[in-house]
Amino acid sequence: MVGFDSSKAYAEQEDVYFNDGREVELQRFVCSRPSLEKLKGSPQEVLAAIDEFGRQRKYLMNIGSEKGAIVADLIASLKPKTMVELGGYVGYSAVLFGDALRSAGGERFICIEKNPEFAAVARSMVELAGLSSIVEIHVGSADETLKRLHSSGVLESIDLLFLDHVKPAYLPDLKTCENLQLVRPGSVLAADNVIKPGNPPYLETLPHAVILV
Repeated sequence: MVGFDSSKAYAEQEDVYFNDGREVELQRFVCSRPSLEKLKGSPQEVLAAIDEFGRQRKYLMNIGSEKGAIVADLIASLKPKTMVELGGYVGYSAVLFGDALRSAGGERFICIEKNPEFAAVARSMVELAGLSSIVEIHVGSADETLKRLHSSGVLESIDLLFLDHVKPAYLPDLKTCENLQLVRPGSVLAADNVIKPGNPPYLETLPHAVILV
């Protein structure tokens, strides 16, 4: 097994590591780059710029390139039409997975982010990467937004569900998806951080789900 590439590691995680202004600082960092024209329409360049901020400036709680590649490979293999992400933060995974979904012939990547400021940053990253035609950023709690999208006919089923939001909400929000019949036999679930820091109820309920440390 190939070990973690330490050169890709982000700056050290501080006691306060999000929602302290770094998200807007990231947006300014990316959008003020001399090479901005090079970033336009290039998901990989946008991801590289976000990673550079995370390495050289401040830690970001992104999935990162190495774990992200696992999900991207899953997308390439499964070729889902509709993928939903709960917890978008600054849009790193929306750009990475949205690009993978587009390459796999998918139709829609729906990202639900509760924090309006984070969602605005995520939307700007998606637009810069040229993925607005396939990636949608919705603001609100996962539970209420899933219900709203379903009741309005916007979301009828989920082929691949990625959980990366508030860990205690993993199981309740999955139950919401089940109750709305958004996830069905054949739907695939992936979740981040279920071993560290841990999410025992989720593990006990879905021992065979795709799990990311």
